[in-house]
This record gives sequence, C-alpha cells and structure tokens, in this order.
Amino acid sequence: MGHGLVSRPKALWAPPTAAVLSEDVYSTDLVDISAATAQDFDMMGRYDRHPLFSGYYMDQLGWYHPENILCLSWDRNAFCRDYEVIAHGLDENSGDGRYHLIKIEVTQGLYYYIEVRQRPGPTDQIFDDFLPMGKSSPAQGGVVVTKVLAGTMNINQQIRFITLMHGHHVLNAGATVTDPERSIKITVMDDMVQERPMVCRVRV
Repeated sequence: MGHGLVSRPKALWAPPTAAVLSEDVYSTDLVDISAATAQDFDMMGRYDRHPLFSGYYMDQLGWYHPENILCLSWDRNAFCRDYEVIAHGLDENSGDGRYHLIKIEVTQGLYYYIEVRQRPGPTDQIFDDFLPMGKSSPAQGGVVVTKVLAGTMNINQQIRFITLMHGHHVLNAGATVTDPERSIKITVMDDMVQERPMVCRVRV
C-alpha cells in the first residue's frame, strides 16, 4: 500500500501529488544500514511496525487539511516564534492555533518538517505503537524533526532523502535541533500542553 501511494505506478490509481521519491527511508540496499535514520518513523521504512507516514509523505498525499500545515520560508531574516503542534490521533485537528505539521522551506527541494508523534495508549489507534521513546516521554510521544531532500538526483552516492535531525527517538521538553549552516534552531519548549492527542509547544 505504501509503495503504491508514494510511487504511483501506472497500473494503480493514486492522487497526482503522490508521485514522489520511493523507498527513500529503506535500509535494504544501503552499504551502511544505519544511514536510514528515519525508518522507524515512516511506513515506507518500517511498515511491519505500523508507523504513520513521515510528515513529508503526509503533506504530499494531502492527508491534512491545509489549515493544519504551517508553512514557513527561510529567508535569512531572523525571527523567533512559538507554535503548538498536535499529534495525529483518531481525528484530525479542528482547533485554531494548532498544527499537525510545520514545514520549513529552505529552497525548492530542501525542507524541514516538525511533527508530534504519540503511541496509541488506551485508544483504538493502531499506528506508531513501536515509536522510539527518549529518556523521558510523559505521554508516550514527542516531537520529530526530519530533513527532506526532494527532487531528481542523478548521482551514485548513498544519500537518505528523509533523515532525522536528532537521535533515534522522539524529542521532549528542553531538546533542541539546529542547522548551523542556515541558523535554524528548533526547541521543544513544552511537551505536555495536552496529553492526548499530545500537544507540544515548539519554538522556531
């Protein structure tokens, strides 16, 4: 199912926005398997452990209403703002001032995605049940930041197109992700604004 959605083979219908890179978080063909850092956070990398698609695919597939995706453009002008990001529970967010995804566009083909992911707990949710936790995850979840290189790359080097910007676990309060080359800094200010579905306050 995942391959059909993101690859859009000719014999299978899929939304026009689904024609994106396939198998970009898999480790099966890599020389260094550890390079597939985002595989536990994406159906296309670890389908048998039931993760959601990562933020990039959720965006490409039109999974969220546009008002639930905050798009920011990196333009070298310094700004500092806090945002509330909500995990995908059994229903999509309907409240104002909260987002399922924050998408930072550096340039066409280079993006950062900020999302909150959470294990099922007592709900009927069937995804993210093996989500990698950090040392302290109060609501069995936290923030995930991925870097995405999208487009056609005619090279023979080993590159992961979706990679984690942090260790192999969700981020909790106090954790920081940086891109020094572009002076981008993402900080988890509060990981318990709401417990379920989990809401985190993130500073960009």
